[in-house]
Amino acid sequence: MKYYNFSQIVEIEKFTKIKVAEFGREIKENRLRRHFTQERLAELASINTKYLGEIERGKKRASGFVIYKIAKALDVPVCQILSTNSCAYENSPTLKEILELLAGMKQQDLLKAKKMLEGLFT
Repeated sequence: MKYYNFSQIVEIEKFTKIKVAEFGREIKENRLRRHFTQERLAELASINTKYLGEIERGKKRASGFVIYKIAKALDVPVCQILSTNSCAYENSPTLKEILELLAGMKQQDLLKAKKMLEGLFT
């Protein structure tokens, strides 16, 4: 008979809640540094203001695409809002090339590219 340690699940949930809250605080700090209201950032990122508020308070998780949209609206690299550490790949020529390719794409094409990347890396 196999026994499961369900306390690990509780620990993972606690860790996840902490990380979601930290992420929300990082978004808010970056927003305030830019002197943006929640309404302005939500408008620039093309997301709902209420949803942005919930992300900032750590009540909701943001998808990768929403994280990208928020970072773009704040004009910061994604790694800056994901972590308080410096961005290891911030000056990467490959990253710059990828961002240049994505910059001119329509949202529909970005979603297609996202699905293709998920298929390759998951």
